[in-house]
Amino acid sequence: QRNVCIFDLKTDIQPTTFSLFQNTLKIGWNDGHHSEYGLDWLRAQNRAENIPTEILWSGDISAQVEHVTASDVKSKDGITRLVKSLLEYGVGFVTNVKQNIQSTEEIIRCIGPPQKTLFGTMWEFSNKMDHLDSAYSNIALDAHTDTSYFIQPAGLIIFHCMERNIINPAG
Repeated sequence: QRNVCIFDLKTDIQPTTFSLFQNTLKIGWNDGHHSEYGLDWLRAQNRAENIPTEILWSGDISAQVEHVTASDVKSKDGITRLVKSLLEYGVGFVTNVKQNIQSTEEIIRCIGPPQKTLFGTMWEFSNKMDHLDSAYSNIALDAHTDTSYFIQPAGLIIFHCMERNIINPAG
């Protein structure tokens, strides 16, 4: 395994020279490093044809997208189905997640690391109006974009929706 922290990588790396010789792309970088890539290898890395087409949806989206159980998300097939649904429809469902924030985070980390925000890395909210914001009420929200005011807006927002037991609030 590689032992490289991606946060230690320089962000200003630029190619300074490049050439193509005998089916090999040679690149010189501004930090002094040199790279060589075979054209066959570069073609094999082009996965553009494997990216699913985005599908516009309406009506009962629940019947169209993947429903993956929490245990299946931890398998290659389960995570592949979930991510494919996210790429195609922009949504996917994970069922049978334990009702706590730690279990939700465990599922999220199967996809990727959660992004730290002004609320923290993981947080809970409800319609108790802890924040004076209609997003935290039970009023319907029209189509909108979350976190667009962030320097780096979220690429994926995950909600762990739980239905309150009205008959027995303690249950």
